[in-house]
Amino acid sequence: NIPEKLVIVSTISSPLYKGFDVILKTASIIKNFLRVDFEWKVYGNINPVYVESQIEIKHSDVNVSICGVAKPEELRHALLNCTVYVHPSYIDNSPNSLCEAQILSCSVIATNVGGVSSMVKEGETGYLVPANDPYQMAFAIINLYMDRKLNISIGNNARKEALERHDPHKIISNLFKVYERVMIVK
Repeated sequence: NIPEKLVIVSTISSPLYKGFDVILKTASIIKNFLRVDFEWKVYGNINPVYVESQIEIKHSDVNVSICGVAKPEELRHALLNCTVYVHPSYIDNSPNSLCEAQILSCSVIATNVGGVSSMVKEGETGYLVPANDPYQMAFAIINLYMDRKLNISIGNNARKEALERHDPHKIISNLFKVYERVMIVK
């Protein structure tokens, strides 16, 4: 259910390595240079004061809404009604928020850090951008916004991949295979 207006969702927390600065920089590019009407909803426990003072961009000036910690149903609704999910972290392994977005058929744009590249197949289930590259992030967001057919295809692919990755029967079966190998080696 992709909205007509560009709606971006992110779920992060306050530590600097979670990338709130990247959100603000990217939002500034989209608003001031690309001149696209959008809303960026940021969920989580975020205190913007320090980051805003360091990069001199206020969230309210660049269409970023700090939504706080959401109840599951509120977050589900936001993800089901957004254009794209953005994961801007500088450090991450296997972010649950990215998995949740994929399972709900969201196209994902994430920074290519840690284990994130094992969860996003470039151009198939989302896009990977370098950490702290708001220009590439803005380009990827606008690309998915402008090409609804591509956005829907990537979201559907992401859901298919995520459901397979998180299939409890497959996880249990693979875990038992590992245990069997370990027992044989001993």
